[in-house]
Amino acid sequence: MESEMKNDYEQHIAMKNQCQDAKVADKNEASQKSSMAIATFDLQSVLQIPCSEVSTLYYSRKLNMYNLTVYSMKPPHEAVCYCWTEIDGNRGSSEIGTCTYKWLASLPDSVNEAVLYSDTCGGQNRNRHMAAVLLYAAQMTKLKIIHQKFLERGHTYMEVDSMHAAIEFAKRNVAVYSPHEWQNVFRAARKHKPYEVVPLVHTDFMDLKHLSSTIMRASAASKINWMQVKCLKFEKNHPGMIQFRYSHKGEYQSVNVSGRCQPQKCVPVKAYKNQLPISKAKYNDLQTLTRKCIIPKEFHGWYASLPCSGTAVDKVPEPSVGDSDEESD
Repeated sequence: MESEMKNDYEQHIAMKNQCQDAKVADKNEASQKSSMAIATFDLQSVLQIPCSEVSTLYYSRKLNMYNLTVYSMKPPHEAVCYCWTEIDGNRGSSEIGTCTYKWLASLPDSVNEAVLYSDTCGGQNRNRHMAAVLLYAAQMTKLKIIHQKFLERGHTYMEVDSMHAAIEFAKRNVAVYSPHEWQNVFRAARKHKPYEVVPLVHTDFMDLKHLSSTIMRASAASKINWMQVKCLKFEKNHPGMIQFRYSHKGEYQSVNVSGRCQPQKCVPVKAYKNQLPISKAKYNDLQTLTRKCIIPKEFHGWYASLPCSGTAVDKVPEPSVGDSDEESD
């Protein structure tokens, strides 16, 4: 038993080193190629609205805000915050994939290859729905090749984490009562070349579950062990083909997942038809904060307008962060 544990530990450390070596190699290659972009991305820990040092807030339910950060590993290290609140979206693969697609589509025309590094959170980053949007992006953007690569679980420190630390530092002693004020904090987090902030609303998000079922055959996609995959590659010259491997070394395997519609002919549907309601209890807590003027008066109208349970909402079901064939980081 002890020898098995030692062997498992040694394999784990070897994989960690392999992942980090691969990232360094990709970063060095990208620094030599103007046509290659490389970035790390990660969803920041849940932010809350309102947020201040008032003790009453500690006992009140608050609105959640999400911030998907993307950090370019090439100078001048451009960084983007894609942000939204819980009334406009959840924090699953549809939201993360939509933000990733927007970043890929925003790259300069001179870039034809992109490498994305992330952790191994199955419900957000490493699953067939995320693969579907990258398969789609390889056909719909000017990029010729897209790589998605994953670090070893438990050793996922990335350059993008510096954004989260900078935002937390900028937030110290600053009261926040609205999404707009959080956006100002994001911009203030880096003085030189401030982070770009891209606010999103519910109509911005693509339904990736629908996209994957349209452009991919589930039976073919199931041939990939999503919990073990380390590298994915998508090429414009091979539509419908997912290349994958279970380490950062060796040859890629490939599987043709072409579904009933080619990616370049598919029109993605929206993930949400309306805003998402918050619970009645949360709504009541927020209104109590306005009545006590803990939330400044200029924000009372916005808080009163928040949708709450009981409002008719048409929402496309979204896989949870722990989908059955996915792994949480």
